[in-house]
Amino acid sequence: MKLSRLYAPLAALLAPTATIALTEKEILTHLYHNLNGDSWTQPWDLTAAPCTYTGVVCANNRVVEISLSDNNLQGSISPHLYALEKLERVDFSKNGIYNAGWDRITELDSSSSGVVSPLKVMDLTSNRIHSLEGVENLKETLTGLHMTYNNLKSWQDELFELKGLSVLAVSENEIGGKVDKRLGGLVGLKELYCYGNLLTGTIREFGV
Repeated sequence: MKLSRLYAPLAALLAPTATIALTEKEILTHLYHNLNGDSWTQPWDLTAAPCTYTGVVCANNRVVEISLSDNNLQGSISPHLYALEKLERVDFSKNGIYNAGWDRITELDSSSSGVVSPLKVMDLTSNRIHSLEGVENLKETLTGLHMTYNNLKSWQDELFELKGLSVLAVSENEIGGKVDKRLGGLVGLKELYCYGNLLTGTIREFGV
């Protein structure tokens, strides 16, 4: 009996505990600090309600859009952004972002509800992003991806999992080689912008 009592506290420590999902304010705070928020042209007042933040649009007190174009965002997007359950549009164009955070979406756990936002449009035009790794995690809902003026150097496999894309903009990057035939597999694609790269071949032959 005494022995079991000695081990009881250890058993309690090892028992699984429930984690509390991050609030939208906590998620936006992660985003703010990851992107050097104190140096933004229009920084947020983190003591205020999220729906009052510059560039944040809410519906029924839930974040549905974030627009922070040309606001001196610098760094890597927090993967927690993609746990905002109602987020549909993001515009972070004209900043200094080097990682979109897609490659870490799979790391989201119960602290973020493990939810991937119903994101439809993501505009990262004019940043410093060099990889599309992890973008396939948005394949269920993403219809518009704007990556003009970044540092992409090749067509990446993940891109071709975005079967719901209707608009793809990858102009003015450093993508080389032939136009990838897999573009023809993006059957919903209506607008493709890929000028200003190092591509050879034609678009027409792939049915885009």
